[in-house]
Amino acid sequence: RGEAERAITFRLAKDYGFCWGVERSIELAWAARDAYPDKRMHITNELIHNPGVNDLLKDMDINFIEKTEQGKRFSDIQDGDVVILPAFG
Repeated sequence: RGEAERAITFRLAKDYGFCWGVERSIELAWAARDAYPDKRMHITNELIHNPGVNDLLKDMDINFIEKTEQGKRFSDIQDGDVVILPAFG
């Protein structure tokens, strides 16, 4: 119930999707993999909090940099590796 005796109606969109910025970030990760097919590739954080997208990146052989109590494990990155830095992390 809403305030007093007023009812609240929530309407959910029929279709869900990603905003333009999210779609672009996924496309850029894909383009990076296409541009550097033989390079080890890493990402510092999730592009978005979506397990399906994270699985897609892992399937593209993009490694998520592990975070420990001391911080990110950048020691796993070698010369010539490609690192994706998401805008929010």
